[in-house]
Amino acid sequence: MRRKVLVAVVLAAVLATGTAFADYPDGWGIGIMGTYGLGFGDSENFLGSGAALSLKIPGVPVFWGINMGIGSDFFGIGIQGDYYFIHNNIAGPLHWYFGVGGFFNMQFWSYRSSLIEYSWTNFGGGVRIPVGLSFQPLELLEVFFNIAPSFGVRVVGAYEYTILGTTYRRDGDVGFGWGVPIEIGVRLWL
Repeated sequence: MRRKVLVAVVLAAVLATGTAFADYPDGWGIGIMGTYGLGFGDSENFLGSGAALSLKIPGVPVFWGINMGIGSDFFGIGIQGDYYFIHNNIAGPLHWYFGVGGFFNMQFWSYRSSLIEYSWTNFGGGVRIPVGLSFQPLELLEVFFNIAPSFGVRVVGAYEYTILGTTYRRDGDVGFGWGVPIEIGVRLWL
C-alpha cells in the first residue's frame, strides 16, 4: 500500500510541475511515417502496417496517425491517436517521450490463382503505449522513432478458401491480440 501511495505522490508532483507534458510548437504538425506491426501468434495480423499520415492539430493534445497498406492481395487502413504524458530533453534537439493511445485497424485479403483462392477480413482495436525518440534540429522539422506495445481485441471474419477445386470454410474468431508496432517518420511544424 505504501508503494502505491508513493508512486501516486511522485506522479502527481511531476504532473503538477508542468514539465512532464509535451512541449511541441503550437501550429500544425504534418508528416509521413512508416509503420510496421509485429504481431505474435494468433495476433500476427492484429496491427496495421504501411505508409501513414502523421498529424497534430493545434490545441488538441493528441498525435494522430492514419495508415494504409496496399499489396497485390492486401488492403489495410487504420487510425491511431496518442497522448504524450512525458516529453523530456535528452541533449540539445534530442528528446524522448512516453504516452498512451488507442487504435483501430481493418485489413482485407483476397487472392486468386489457378491452384488456390481465398478472401477474408480482420479487425483490431485497443490500447497502445508509445515510447520514442524525437529529434528536432529546426523548430519546423522533427524526425521521430517509436515503438508502441499494443493490446486489445482482434476479430477475424469467417472465410472460405478453395484449393484445387475443393472448398474449405473457416469460422470467424474473436480474441485477445497484442503486438509491437515500430514507427519512424518526419513531421513539419507549420
